[in-house]
Amino acid sequence: MDIVPLKHFERYKEIVDDWKTFIEFLQKPLLPGFWVNTLKISPSSLLPHMKNMGITVTPVNWGHGAYRISNPKVLSTSWLHVLGLCHIQDLISLVPVLLLNPKPGERILDLCAAPGNKTAFCGTLMKNKGLIVANDIDRIRLHTVNHMCCRLGIVNTVTTCHNGINYPYGAGTFDKVLVDVPCTCEGTFRKNPAILNYCSPEISMEMSNIQKKLLERAIKLCKKDGTIVYSTCTYAPEENEAVVDYILKKYDNSIQLLPVKIPNLNYSEGVTRWKDFRFLEDLKHSMRIWHYQNDTGGFFVAVLKKVEETKTKESPSFAMDGWKKEDPKQLLDYIQHTFGIDKNIFNDYVFYRKGRKKLNIVSSDHESWPKRPLVRSVGIPFMKTQINPPKLSTEAACLFGIHAQKNFVQVDKNSLEKYLKGEEFAISMNNIKTYHERGYVIVKYEDIPCGIGFLDKILFGKVIIKSMFPKSRIKANSVRYF
Repeated sequence: MDIVPLKHFERYKEIVDDWKTFIEFLQKPLLPGFWVNTLKISPSSLLPHMKNMGITVTPVNWGHGAYRISNPKVLSTSWLHVLGLCHIQDLISLVPVLLLNPKPGERILDLCAAPGNKTAFCGTLMKNKGLIVANDIDRIRLHTVNHMCCRLGIVNTVTTCHNGINYPYGAGTFDKVLVDVPCTCEGTFRKNPAILNYCSPEISMEMSNIQKKLLERAIKLCKKDGTIVYSTCTYAPEENEAVVDYILKKYDNSIQLLPVKIPNLNYSEGVTRWKDFRFLEDLKHSMRIWHYQNDTGGFFVAVLKKVEETKTKESPSFAMDGWKKEDPKQLLDYIQHTFGIDKNIFNDYVFYRKGRKKLNIVSSDHESWPKRPLVRSVGIPFMKTQINPPKLSTEAACLFGIHAQKNFVQVDKNSLEKYLKGEEFAISMNNIKTYHERGYVIVKYEDIPCGIGFLDKILFGKVIIKSMFPKSRIKANSVRYF
């Protein structure tokens, strides 16, 4: 071990349970895991495809549909990942969401959402029901959240771009708030050793001031009896126990620190003493996860319950400024006629338009979208309506195409690879269901919806299909599909 990282971590030696193992695991590279996107596919249907590709997976006994993987690069460049059937993620970062325990129908705020991994995992656990407001101060990184939700088919999410420290009270209150704050990220050292260039006790103290303000705002935005989960991926007590300790003392009778537990997950209690720090004894109820305990990254998590109401100066105000709700009856009639998708499956959704080109679909459980700050994205794209005939989006085809009864094509591996590269391909007439005329078809591989194609012509007894797969998602030079 290089002397510089060792010297940096030595300040935690007195609170680490097993210092020798701590150091040993710092030298081991971190392999990420993945979780199955159950909105699109079941584990029993997905895993055989991975086995056929030579990908070895091992279930994580504390995760929710999560697995360790032998060769993440193969999975990240596969059709399974491209189509959003699974998502690669450092497994330990699932813990805050598991402790948040999001339920269908709840109203949830992810205060520091980018790049979106936790937002997406929340959406799957909520079964696309309810509302997630995914906020981040960085507009560019917020685009990553939106793209991830589109790839995975997360339709119960809207995004906002605002400084979480002064997030408007006009957004209303939430059943649960996730505060995965910006931090010094020491727990990610195994996958990013260069992170230590940006870590020091002085920086941790600076971050601590920001983190306290974020957590305080989260508490005020949470409903009475609601849950706030505070998390970091750093080891510094200044950013962990010290932040929670500050909040508990400031909101003495309003906030309660709950005991935490995830079956089969190894972790340590939060510390109550460290160097010159003395924290409340309740801090032992927080969760401190060292990287060697589960062969993951490092994390800190605390779960707070809001037991008394806190007053705010601003009344809730809900609207969809810039977004116009639309009656989709004619478009749903078209979809039912064209693809045989029963329009009643869309009863749990509402449709919004911003501009004339695209129509978006979002869960209808809660229409209490915040008026302030301005909502930037809503659900996922559903259809391009400025063209004739209208075109179902790739995102919608992948999510709802399983219900198609006609005008879909079944492709083999070679045709699917061409489709995902944006190339034209030919199939037998036997592989298309109820072809009527030139136009859009849903492309499927082994009954898994993959997107939209355009049935162009018949040539020498073959049907020629043009790929409509989005150019922005085509990476033909880097993707190994099978």
